[in-house]
Amino acid sequence: MRASGGGGTSCAVAARLLRIDPPTRRGAWVPTTRTWTVTVLDAGARASVTVAAATTHEPLEIPLPSPDVHPDEAATVFAVLDRAYLDHDRKVAAMRAATADEPAVIRLSRVLALDLPPALASALAEVLAAGTGTSADTSVRS
Repeated sequence: MRASGGGGTSCAVAARLLRIDPPTRRGAWVPTTRTWTVTVLDAGARASVTVAAATTHEPLEIPLPSPDVHPDEAATVFAVLDRAYLDHDRKVAAMRAATADEPAVIRLSRVLALDLPPALASALAEVLAAGTGTSADTSVRS
């Protein structure tokens, strides 16, 4: 992927590495340093990395973070909740807890604290503990 900013700054992404080139047009309006925050969104999950005081005269390479939620995991959490007999507000709360921008162990503890029906809590715990979302039975009815 390649993109270009309005000030002549271009960037490219390859192998989870973001390269930001220096501006092609320089002037007094271009600061000598910038702070870059890159947020990766992936199937409802997000992870960010910030590089402070990066010089604008040379290319900058930023390793892209991997969101803690695997894309299949978020889809499987949704599938489990979609099939559960539970009111919408509780499903939304469970989805938010399971796919929050936090480590998996924190997300798991938040899901378990929601006082969900045991079969549903167990199915969601299996998905979050597996880390890939591929081992849960999405036909669980609670």
